[in-house]
Amino acid sequence: MIPRSPISELINNKFKIIKKIKPKNILDLCTGSGCIAILCSYIFPKSKIDATDISSKALYVAKKNITLHKVKNINLIKSNLFNKIKKKYDLIITNPPYINRKDIKYLPKEYKYEPYISLVSSKNGTFLIKQIIKQSKKFLSDNGYLICETGHQKNNIIQKFPNLKFKWIKLKNGTKGIFIINKKKLN
Repeated sequence: MIPRSPISELINNKFKIIKKIKPKNILDLCTGSGCIAILCSYIFPKSKIDATDISSKALYVAKKNITLHKVKNINLIKSNLFNKIKKKYDLIITNPPYINRKDIKYLPKEYKYEPYISLVSSKNGTFLIKQIIKQSKKFLSDNGYLICETGHQKNNIIQKFPNLKFKWIKLKNGTKGIFIINKKKLN
């Protein structure tokens, strides 16, 4: 995964953080090149995975990667967040754009190969994450989980949603900007 999302560590650990769940339906929201959906397919080969993105170019690359990996349980959907989603998921996983416009110039070189739309979200970087948090409850199964990478926006998200009980995942690489939350805790 380039740029390397810390979500890959969760996937490589087979989502031990949510041991009880065997997701039948997974949504990879803002899939980009499809890396997260493909890794989920290897971990959960019996799951049905929808991978969405607003970008036709991203979905084209995702389709090529899915074909390359010969996975059969991923369905690509062109969608602006949840606007084309019609079902519920046991797991929604997302690495949405969260860089603010003025910080784009400080990113490491490897990020410069990524499309601008895949990195930048609004002036302060939190717009898409806030939309995902507000809308995801409608698209989660009763015991479903939302996993979202927020990067350096962690404190901004905590301030915007002071009543939500996010569980911030500690990863071996020291990354702290990924939360998990159960549908029941999304109020």
